[in-house]
Amino acid sequence: MKKIASLSAGALTAKAHAMYGDILGADIYREMLGCRSIAELAAFLRDHTAYASVFGDLARVRIQRARFEALLRKYTMTRIASLAAAEKALGGSLYRALIMDYDAELLITCAEYLGSEGVGESLQFVPAFYRENSQLNEQALFRARDLDELDAALDGTPYNRLLDGFRAGAPFSVRALELLVDECVNTRTEQLIQDNYSGETRSALLENLRMRADMKTVESLYRMKTYYPDADARRTGVLSNTVTAFTQSERTALLECKDAAALTQVLKRSAYGKLPGLFKAGVIEHKTNEAMLRAHIHQLRYSTIPQVVLISFVGIQQNEMTNLIHISEGIRYGLPPEEIAAFLVTKENVRASET
Repeated sequence: MKKIASLSAGALTAKAHAMYGDILGADIYREMLGCRSIAELAAFLRDHTAYASVFGDLARVRIQRARFEALLRKYTMTRIASLAAAEKALGGSLYRALIMDYDAELLITCAEYLGSEGVGESLQFVPAFYRENSQLNEQALFRARDLDELDAALDGTPYNRLLDGFRAGAPFSVRALELLVDECVNTRTEQLIQDNYSGETRSALLENLRMRADMKTVESLYRMKTYYPDADARRTGVLSNTVTAFTQSERTALLECKDAAALTQVLKRSAYGKLPGLFKAGVIEHKTNEAMLRAHIHQLRYSTIPQVVLISFVGIQQNEMTNLIHISEGIRYGLPPEEIAAFLVTKENVRASET
């Protein structure tokens, strides 16, 4: 089992706490909601936040939505890579889970661009740490133009059987592939945790992993029961993920629910039944993201386990990227600030929802 010495663990935790100090607060969000263009938003981030590290060339480069989001991703991934590299250098293993998350994003993005001339800008600025530690052949995936080429690019990797079902005749879709990738990555991450950690550390990391997987399942089920109530959930693969805190009887009940109201009642009897805010009115993705952010902030502040602090910071940083993308999209479509604000999940509105 890979252990990190207590002195080194303190250094890793301190690094994550220091980086948390750069997470955007309520005043910054209020200012950003007043921006009238993506260029103005990028200039504000450059002049008033730690995002200056990626938006420093705005005077020479015209910023468009795709480039803006690519630079947000660069900032987010660079900060996460900094912590992951430190954990690896200290003899830890959890960085491999973060690499697998990158693998998942890479696979889905390349699948979305099959048949096109490239993968756009979304993966243009990926830090070297991910490429150096991933077992995927990034360039082969970028060049794939059809399912056969995508399958060939996976040969010799841990994902080499991923497309077997499609090759056997199952209809291909990016959504179907996403479900398979999530299951593969979650299962491999669960095994990584089981093999390398024990006791409280193992329990806390597994709880975090299962909650992340289950919140995605909850989102999918709510969308299905709201918009396609007559669809057979068993045939969609939405509950194919075996990395979960739901019991088998709860999984069966979730599949058999006739509508969103019945789904809510099953969830209230599950391990997530007491999550603050999960059952209030609102968009399901907003509620699940609030639940995750609340858990991450609590763990970052109070956990004494460095790996838990690390993975919690990752969730907080990724949530911030999502918020900034929501703001840029709202500005792009001319939404008023109050409507854009309703899409945001911040540490301030998480605290407010608890009162």
